[in-house]
Order: sequence, then C-alpha cells, then structure tokens
Amino acid sequence: MNGCRVKYSTIALALAWLPAAAPAAADPTAAFVDAAAQAHPPSFGQVPPTPRDVRSARAWKAAVVETRIVGQRIARLAAATPWTLSDTAGWAAQERAEGAPPPPITTPLEGDTEAFVKAMRARATPPPRSR
Repeated sequence: MNGCRVKYSTIALALAWLPAAAPAAADPTAAFVDAAAQAHPPSFGQVPPTPRDVRSARAWKAAVVETRIVGQRIARLAAATPWTLSDTAGWAAQERAEGAPPPPITTPLEGDTEAFVKAMRARATPPPRSR
C-alpha cells in the first residue's frame, strides 16, 4: 500500500467518480486575480479606533499573577487540612434521614376504591357477540 499512494488518495477517488467527459476545472488563480483587481485598498478612515475598555498588558499580567497567587494559597490550605473518612456510617444515616420521602398527603380509603370499581363494572356493558 505504501508503493501506490495515489491509488488510495482522496483526490484519486474523487476523480474516479467524475464522468469521463467532465470539463477541465477553471484556474483558481484567475478567480483570485480578478477579485484582487476589483478590490479597493482600505483607507485610513476605515480603520476602527482603538477600544478604550480593553485591559492593558500590565493589567492582564497583574490579573494572571493574582490568580496564580490565590491558586497557590488554596493549594497550601488544602494540603494543610487532613483528609479523613471517619464516621461514615453516621454521615450515611444523616443523609438518608434528610433524603427520606415525605409521608403521603392522603391515604386512600379502600371502601371508596371498592365502591368505584363496583360502579364501573355495573356501568360496563360487554360488546355484542358477532354471529
């Protein structure tokens, strides 16, 4: 496969699908030359003014340095705090107590449900038998 790269290239595959009587492609440099000839060079009046609400390079550097200092301070505090996993059972019990579902708002009465089912069965009529 290394000896026949053209056979497997995307260009060769794309050209293989073209019809045999396809016209020759236009010269891409001619289109560029035409576009460049029609373009007008920009004037100094078209250049936008320098924005005033952008930080200077010194302000960017100060913000980066401040962020790095805060990051190092947090890393030191995290390294100084011991990480322990004690009383995991107590923690799990507390989380389960907080996550318990609330009691039901209403309790259905079985008499009402049975009466409803009985009334629906009385109203139901079976479909007529086909003969």
